[in-house]
Amino acid sequence: MAAAGRPPHTELPPAHRPLDAALPQRLDIPELGVQAPVMARGLDAKGALEAPPFDRAGSVGWYAAGASPGEAGTALMVGHVDTETRPAVFYKLSTLEPGETIRVLRDDAEVAEFTVDDVQVLPGTPSTPARPTARTAPAAPNCG
Repeated sequence: MAAAGRPPHTELPPAHRPLDAALPQRLDIPELGVQAPVMARGLDAKGALEAPPFDRAGSVGWYAAGASPGEAGTALMVGHVDTETRPAVFYKLSTLEPGETIRVLRDDAEVAEFTVDDVQVLPGTPSTPARPTARTAPAAPNCG
């Protein structure tokens, strides 16, 4: 699989202060036309983050036992790339470029906004671990 990293000298905006915990309601990726409802998810019997069911392939799962988007830490969100019959919520995720925006609308009326600084396509499964970072960040493992 291919991988794309941050081009040299890509300027990022300064990090925002972390927000208090709140439930994520919707994930927006304007550059991809994504406006997806968020559903709380847990771990499956093998310890992997559960993706939304295939009949809700347009939804994003959020690991509810972890950080919420905007809170200090890494908020894990998961979605499908496709189903047997159609593209799903993260079908175009690998086309994001550094500098583009991801927003998470939360139940406290705050919006957690993130700037893409790196996109990597890694071989593996939805249980492939995300690398933690020093910045508050969403990580979006998905199957493809």
